[in-house]
Amino acid sequence: MRRIVFPFLVVVIICLTCFGTAVLAADEDYAVTPSGIPIDRLAPFVDVFAAQHIGQRTVGATVAVLKDGELALINAYGHADLENEITAEVGNVFEWGSVSKLLVWTSVMQLVENGRLDLTSDIRSYLPEGFLTKLRFEQPINMLNLMHHNAGWEDHLMDLFYKSADDVGSLEETLRICEPVQVYEPGKVIAYSNFGVSLAGYIVECISGEPFYQYVNEHIFKVLGMDTTTIHPTQQDNAAVAAQREKIHGYRMVAQGSFVKSATERVYVGLYPAGGAMGTVGDAAKFMAALMPSVGQTSPLFADNATLEEMLSTSYSFGGGLFGIAHGFWISPKGVRTLAHGGSTDSFSSYFCFAPEQQLGLMVMTNQNGESAFCRDLANEIFGTYAVPSTSVQMPDTSELEGSYIEARRVHRGFSKIPGLMQMIDIKAIDQHTIDFAGRNYTQISPYIYYSEGNGAFLHFDVQDGKVVQISRQYGCLLPFPQNTMCLLIAGAIFSALSVIWLIAALVIAIIRLVRKIRHKEKTDSIVPAAKWGLFLNLAGIAVIANMAVQVIKAISYATYAELRMFFLFNYAYLICAAIGVALIAVVWKRSGGSKKQRVFAALSGLAAILIAIIIVGFEFYR
Repeated sequence: MRRIVFPFLVVVIICLTCFGTAVLAADEDYAVTPSGIPIDRLAPFVDVFAAQHIGQRTVGATVAVLKDGELALINAYGHADLENEITAEVGNVFEWGSVSKLLVWTSVMQLVENGRLDLTSDIRSYLPEGFLTKLRFEQPINMLNLMHHNAGWEDHLMDLFYKSADDVGSLEETLRICEPVQVYEPGKVIAYSNFGVSLAGYIVECISGEPFYQYVNEHIFKVLGMDTTTIHPTQQDNAAVAAQREKIHGYRMVAQGSFVKSATERVYVGLYPAGGAMGTVGDAAKFMAALMPSVGQTSPLFADNATLEEMLSTSYSFGGGLFGIAHGFWISPKGVRTLAHGGSTDSFSSYFCFAPEQQLGLMVMTNQNGESAFCRDLANEIFGTYAVPSTSVQMPDTSELEGSYIEARRVHRGFSKIPGLMQMIDIKAIDQHTIDFAGRNYTQISPYIYYSEGNGAFLHFDVQDGKVVQISRQYGCLLPFPQNTMCLLIAGAIFSALSVIWLIAALVIAIIRLVRKIRHKEKTDSIVPAAKWGLFLNLAGIAVIANMAVQVIKAISYATYAELRMFFLFNYAYLICAAIGVALIAVVWKRSGGSKKQRVFAALSGLAAILIAIIIVGFEFYR
């Protein structure tokens, strides 16, 4: 009997040991983040992280972490009001910025599920007749193009933000004012577009028959119990949120450990579906939980989880599928596949990142423009970084990638195109497989695919016949810098310098002549007509340069397009006056007589007027 029982007990012990090990292993997978942080140690880990960065790189932040539908962490760090030393709280209202776009795509997929919208149909079938007036290509635009930011529009900066709630019009009105020119063929180039996302929100509005903010209130916020969040452009539908927003201030970092309050910390988003949401981090967690329903549960946002799964599936990919877009959600490879979206307004930054398969999500909200510690580094700490696979594939040489590139997302028409033209990015080969891209090293991990361990970013080069056609990255494309644009910038800089130098010199000459005449009662030669017209052009040149300077200042201070019209008219008037003045100088040149000095003065004045006119026309200061 003993001979039978003993082997039996050994077998049982072995089975129990193996079973117990399997259970512990399963529990270990459940209990840690992809980077290896135990879930029950996540709160102290983030506390230590915050202690390192609050006051150095970040003013204030609220953080929430979801695991399997439950809050594993929700906390606030730093200050809501730095000057008055008011600490941040989880109940503070933060602006979502572009994370608001996720509400648009969720709304769109709800209508897709209801059979009221098709992702591949021409969007004009959902819009009022003739709504889009600046399309340049026959290829129709569909909703997927809007989700992928490749409908082809240039960027548009005017009327995106307003300083006064009174300036905010309806979504339809703002879209008509802000419609940009289509500069790329649909489907060819990813150029991040606030207009395209807001147009998708307007399509939701047209189909549902209710304002977009009201649709979101009824079909997302109320469904999820998000009482402390609004996407109304002026927050009129939620007085409590509007009041809480006034209790927090936005900042900019001027140097590590040094922050200043944003000069325009309270603005209103005209194209609000693209960036107008604001609320608490606790509410944001409710939204994210609905995107990751527990096993066996159906998301309250959809009738069937199949719609949710479709929304979170890859719909556009770069670099052989390594990264891309999932119906408006950016696919961000880290230690695991994550979906993410960041947001930034004039005074706030936010970042939502989640891994549906691991049922893990992170929400970060900060009251600081361009914040990166919590909005980028913390996600890498929790989700881990991409593990580069080893490969024996022969890699192309990096030397063919060298050159200057420019963002596809930029303004192409009007004077507001100037900042985009000046943001040139140079790529230099460091060695056979490493490049310097905007001051950061990227290593080739697969043919024409580069990865930076420093920030976890990817680049994919589309090379044809040995030349780079475009560079794809996680949030848009880069294109080769056009040589004609480089010539325009160089000429503009030279012409501007010469014009300003001459105008200053002419002003000094005129003042010296006047002072001598008054003090010493010198008898001076009478001013000939050509010189008189030269003096007039110089005074007009000084005025128009001042006008253009104020025009630029107004534009970056969120002046509306209507407010800038008077500046455009002034520039038009100068062009007319310059044409008349230069023509008259040429006509009276030979017969006007006068001293050599006056003739030179008139000639240089006319030349300066021509240069200023070229600047106005070349850089489109008239629109």
